[in-house]
Amino acid sequence: MSKSHNHNTNNSKPIEKNTLCRSFLGFNLRDKGYKINGLFMCRYGALCKEAHKWEDIVLKDHIRIWETKMDKSHISLYKLYRNIIDTITQSRDGIKNPKYAHQVHKLESMNLVEVLQFCYEIICFHRKIAKNLPSRKMFKGSETPDIGEGGYRYKEDVPQFYLDDEDIFWSLERTLHECPMHKNILMNPHSPHAIATICTGDVNCKLGEHNPTKIACCDDLLYGKCKCLSNEKITDEKKRIETELLQMKEQLNVVDSDGFQVKISKKMHQEISEKIIKLQQDFIKIPIRKIHYTEQGIVPMSVHMESIRVEKVKEVDISKLEITPMKKLTKKSYD
Repeated sequence: MSKSHNHNTNNSKPIEKNTLCRSFLGFNLRDKGYKINGLFMCRYGALCKEAHKWEDIVLKDHIRIWETKMDKSHISLYKLYRNIIDTITQSRDGIKNPKYAHQVHKLESMNLVEVLQFCYEIICFHRKIAKNLPSRKMFKGSETPDIGEGGYRYKEDVPQFYLDDEDIFWSLERTLHECPMHKNILMNPHSPHAIATICTGDVNCKLGEHNPTKIACCDDLLYGKCKCLSNEKITDEKKRIETELLQMKEQLNVVDSDGFQVKISKKMHQEISEKIIKLQQDFIKIPIRKIHYTEQGIVPMSVHMESIRVEKVKEVDISKLEITPMKKLTKKSYD
């Protein structure tokens, strides 16, 4: 995605707009039929630092690279998995929140997807706390700030769990699920939503994907196999339903040889209409093909784990083997 040349003032560097203007998005959702409370006009207009058009949003670099680089064979899921577990475990003494402190002990029993999601939660929780705390270097001598949020005094005291491959982590984790804020609005179009609860992240959202076609298949990531329909089967199913719908609609509008519409009974009309409704519902239910990262070169986690298991079996510590000394053989004499 090419970068847009956004509004520039005083010859300053153009602002990269990574999110939508809340006001713009609120009115846009209202125009689509959603009930949005607390709407307000954007006070900045053309000077707004957020986008007032979808085409003005600039993809963040790590997301752009992740989405456009289709060959991901260089990515090791096991390396990422171990790095997350080791990084969190090394800082567990600094975790004061009971919920996270308890879950850290379960990391080794979690699968890759669970570890990624837990890592997202614990990182966001602690980095948000650290952001609001003062730095230790701001206080000298006997002067000491009060203990702040989460039981920490200084931001340096808060574990922030910096990973080796943060760009890969953030890019991958966000594709494992939909943004809950965005999904809530889509699933409840007739319920009122406060403008403060709408997500403006769109293509750069950290909470998850807004586009269902960009959601990853977790089973594919974990096991390299899943129950998802192929693109070919999805296309065939759509064509089948579309063909049947056309045939049903034609039965409602049969024309004789003289060009007059043939009148059918009310019972038959009702039966055909019900079939049409059923087919339309079936069409909507056709699943969207998720992203399968194994098709982009990523080796599923199960393959990594099996390789590790095989290597461990091969690593036999001969020093622990019990060696029985051989008996000395003597030549037997015969008289």
